[in-house]
Amino acid sequence: MDFSKKKEVRGESEEDKMVFYYNREERLKNAPQEVQNLYDGTFKVFKPGLFKALVSTKTNRLVFMALIICFLLVVFLGFFNRQNENILGGVPLELTAFSFEETVYVSVKFEEPPKKYKIENPLNFDVNIEFLDAQKNVVEKRAELNIYNGNENFLRTTFHDYDIFYINAEVFLDGKSVNLKCPVEKR
Repeated sequence: MDFSKKKEVRGESEEDKMVFYYNREERLKNAPQEVQNLYDGTFKVFKPGLFKALVSTKTNRLVFMALIICFLLVVFLGFFNRQNENILGGVPLELTAFSFEETVYVSVKFEEPPKKYKIENPLNFDVNIEFLDAQKNVVEKRAELNIYNGNENFLRTTFHDYDIFYINAEVFLDGKSVNLKCPVEKR
């Protein structure tokens, strides 16, 4: 079909021309109240505080509760997950280690037992200390025999630092054992 010879139909007279009139006040009069408030400047922007923002929606409340649970878990483990302290035969033990000038200093502290565990005869503790590197491979072992006499006592040793990150000390008493573990503090 050839459309080149067809005539477009348009209104040519003054009456047929379309005229658009825009009246802002008339349009705003029929608009919702929120739009009217926005245009006249009385619209209040929602500015919640920190706590209101954290609990404003269901998703925010779930994330806030997860954050609180994680925080409480970290605090709980920080207070109650002490791998470097334990009690064996009523004697409190504590392992500490630090590195200074390429030497690791390790100390196992044998404290006096509390009164409810008062020991008549001194106990004979055997202590095996393992030095572990970053991959938790045993670098060196040391053993000490019969080192506790009932009073506060220390077993101290040093070791050349080959990037030692953890110290494991296994303490034996009458067939029972306790494993103490602590990270090496860099000083």
